[in-house]
Amino acid sequence: MKTLFEEVQEELQFEPGQSGFFYRRALRNIASKYSSDPKRIIFDETKDMVDKDHQDRNVIRTFPKPGHLLFFDYQPKSKYSKFADKFPCAYVMSLEGGTFTAANLHFIEPNKRKVIIEQLQKNRILFPQQSITKYSIKQVQGLYLDIATEEWNTAAFLPVENFVSIKGGKESPVNVVDVWKETDRKSKKMFGATRTTKQYSTGEF
Repeated sequence: MKTLFEEVQEELQFEPGQSGFFYRRALRNIASKYSSDPKRIIFDETKDMVDKDHQDRNVIRTFPKPGHLLFFDYQPKSKYSKFADKFPCAYVMSLEGGTFTAANLHFIEPNKRKVIIEQLQKNRILFPQQSITKYSIKQVQGLYLDIATEEWNTAAFLPVENFVSIKGGKESPVNVVDVWKETDRKSKKMFGATRTTKQYSTGEF
């Protein structure tokens, strides 16, 4: 079975460039293919393997799942936001009604991101507070691409982030390096926990 990275590289062969825009489009194309495969899409989350903390293949979900790493399109509604990512790579921490809390790995510069992923795979959670966001499910556009645990170390480094700054409801593009600098500057504020997966309906991680 091909890895997500290999599938993305195949998609990029048909693209005129390899900027973040084309990487995002490649992931959307792959997600679209998955969604047409009954073995790759999970419609009924309550019948999923609720106590499973190890995702062994890439799948499409209709709802965010705590303890899993997801890609998704997101349309922020804030009138003011210094940094907002419209294509997060987010580790879901909890569900709260119509929202979910997740740590977006795109806020973390690559070297530190690698360490954090390694810790996650050892069931240890340690995220900069700057990376943690509460997302509205209604503002997620489309479905969620759930990444196999073994592929976190490659998928999390795909250059698909899409950061914007929002002032008065108007969006302006942001250089991701500026985001990383801000996260580093505030890195003394960290969130730590032990990674466990409980029943999906509890919204716990």
